[in-house]
Amino acid sequence: MNENYLLHNETAKKLYFEYAKDLPIIALCSHSKPSEKIYSNITEAFLLNDIYKLNAMRDCGVNEKFITGQASDYEKFKAFCSVLPKFAGHPLYLLSRIELKKYFDCDLYICEKNCDLIWNEVNSKIISDMLNEEQLLEHTKIEYHYSLTLSWMQELYSNDEITDLNSLEKTLIDYVNEANNNGCRIAEYNSFSDFIKPNPFLANEIVKRIKSKDPNVELEDCDLLDMQIARTLGIEYKKLGWRWLLSGSDIDEDALSYLESNNALPKTRNHIQFEIGQSEDYLELQLRGYAAKHPVGNVICTVNTADNCLCYARNDYFRRIVCNVIGKWVENGEYTFDEKTLKKLIEDILYNNLKEAIE
Repeated sequence: MNENYLLHNETAKKLYFEYAKDLPIIALCSHSKPSEKIYSNITEAFLLNDIYKLNAMRDCGVNEKFITGQASDYEKFKAFCSVLPKFAGHPLYLLSRIELKKYFDCDLYICEKNCDLIWNEVNSKIISDMLNEEQLLEHTKIEYHYSLTLSWMQELYSNDEITDLNSLEKTLIDYVNEANNNGCRIAEYNSFSDFIKPNPFLANEIVKRIKSKDPNVELEDCDLLDMQIARTLGIEYKKLGWRWLLSGSDIDEDALSYLESNNALPKTRNHIQFEIGQSEDYLELQLRGYAAKHPVGNVICTVNTADNCLCYARNDYFRRIVCNVIGKWVENGEYTFDEKTLKKLIEDILYNNLKEAIE
C-alpha cells in the first residue's frame, strides 16, 4: 500500500507526515485499558469484535453461522475475505487493508484467493509473538478517557422498568452519576436540528405512548421528548462541571438559548465524528461545510470506533483526509502557507481541542 494514500497534494503530505502522523490518539470510550487476552488467530484479533465488519458480512447475505455462529474461526475469516471485494469505494475496504498492514505488516489484498496466505502469515506472527491488544498497540500513542453517550430511545425500548418520564429521566441521571464517579467528565450528543419547546406533561404522555407501541407517535413528538431529555441532562452536566460535545454543523440557536435560560447549558464544544460508512468525499464535504459556518480551528474531531483495538488505525484515515482538505486550501490560495500557523491548526483540530475539553 502506497504511504501517500488519501494525500492528493504535496502540502497534504507535509501536513500529515510532519504534524499529524505521530499525534497521540485520544480515545473516548467506556473502558480504559487494553485486554491482556492473548489472541489465537487473525479472526479473534481482526474480525470478531468489529461490528462494522460483521455487519458488512450480513449486508452480503452471509449466514449468521459464519458471523457469530458455530463455524470455525477459519471459516468466519474466509467468509469475510469472500465479501470484502464487493465493497469497492467503501471506507471499510481500505480500512481493513490499513489494519492488516499497520498491525501485522501484511500487504496482501483481502480476498478469497488470498485467504489462506493471509491466515497463515498473520497467524504465525500472532502465535510466535503471543500477541494481545497491549502488544498490538504498543507503538500507538493512545490516551484513554471515559465519555458518555446516552440514548433515551434505546432505554425506552430495552428497559422494562421505565414506565413514564420520571423513571426515564431517573435512569439516565443514574447513568450520568455512575459515569461521573468513574471519572467521566465529557458527554456526547447529536445536534439540535429542530427546536420544540419541551413540556413535561406532553413528554410524559409521549413516553407512555412509545412504551405502549402506539403507531401514531410522530417525529415532532420525538423532537419534543429529545429537548425535554436534553434539558434534564444539561442541568446534570452543568452541575457536575462536564463538557458537552455537540455534533453537526447545524446547531439550533433557539435550542441553545432555551437551555441557557433554563440553567441547562454546560460548557459546550462543537464536534465532528467520523463514521465508518462515510466516504472520503463525504467527510471532505462535512469539514468544508463546517468551516463555512464556524471556526474550523476550534472543532473537535473524533473517530467512532468498534470494540476492537485495531480500529485505532481509523484515526489515520481521518487525519489524512483533514490534511488533504487543508492542503487543498493552501495550494488553491485559500489559506496561508505559514508553517507555524498550519502546524497549530492541524494539532488543534486533531488533538489539542479535545485535550483541552477533557481537562
